[in-house]
Amino acid sequence: MFTNDYIMRMIEQLVLGIALIMGLKKEHKTEEATVLLTGTLRKFFGLNDSAVEELSWDSLMSVVSLGGAPDPERSALLAQLIKDKADLSRMQGGLAAAKELYIKALNILLASVLQDDRLVSGTNIQYIDEIVATLAGQELPEESAQLLERYRKALGS
Repeated sequence: MFTNDYIMRMIEQLVLGIALIMGLKKEHKTEEATVLLTGTLRKFFGLNDSAVEELSWDSLMSVVSLGGAPDPERSALLAQLIKDKADLSRMQGGLAAAKELYIKALNILLASVLQDDRLVSGTNIQYIDEIVATLAGQELPEESAQLLERYRKALGS
């Protein structure tokens, strides 16, 4: 019981951190948002910027797994942070880095939603739609295109 309460409090804090980052992005306070995002990644996932940039999307999912078992909920939250990191990179002119981060975030979100249909929520659908719209006109890697197709079939669209 104590463990579940602790985990729920941590998730609530993480969601609050994501909301604060989103607010800072809207205000175009990219430096503050970047500092908060970096701290949030480290605090909740033990990841630094270079790990997020260098590890593959499936390796990142493995890193946030609990006890070796996939954790789609934590993975989806990580994907939201990676998408925010991509947004900040794009706002600062790092278009190539942003694209790579968007693809990682998209793959993690799609894989998470496909693993756990309870994650088919307005927030996750919104993040997926935003990433797909941002990457519109660009060719997706085959793996991403396949995940997106499976996701669309699962949603019935």
